[in-house]
Amino acid sequence: MHRISNKVHTLFTFFCLLAAMNVPSFRFRNFLYRLCGISIGTGVHIASHVYFDEWFPELIAIGDHVDLGTGVMILCHDSIERCMTGKIPVPSGRVVIHNHVYVGAGTIILPGVTIGKRSIIGAGALVNKDVPPHSVAVGVPARVIKSTDEYLYQKNHPAPPEKISSG
Repeated sequence: MHRISNKVHTLFTFFCLLAAMNVPSFRFRNFLYRLCGISIGTGVHIASHVYFDEWFPELIAIGDHVDLGTGVMILCHDSIERCMTGKIPVPSGRVVIHNHVYVGAGTIILPGVTIGKRSIIGAGALVNKDVPPHSVAVGVPARVIKSTDEYLYQKNHPAPPEKISSG
């Protein structure tokens, strides 16, 4: 009986996550993700086509005022060992995204990662280790390039354009 209820729960989670990816309403999308076991704070904006780990959604925690861009993937398990050796259970790790974090489109976040508060993750990054609070991280693999305060200052105070000499 336990195996049947486990399979029903897995199917429910899969279809719930699939539906949530394509729902046009942010509030209803967040409701469906919460129903699947993902911890989601207030003021969270999850774009369409965001993929959450369907095997371990309960290992995902998202703080308040987080923005996840289109095509973000958050993974909580690694099945390489199962494929190579047949080892079960598969290793898994919690993913925590703290308050006031922006995650750019197409970013992949791997198991066991924590993203600190007030951080920015650039589009297309591969986050395979923790990102400290107040950091801007970009690239594959993601690396910290500056503080959030530096980024916001530069964005709001652009350097004047260089004069072209006529000579």
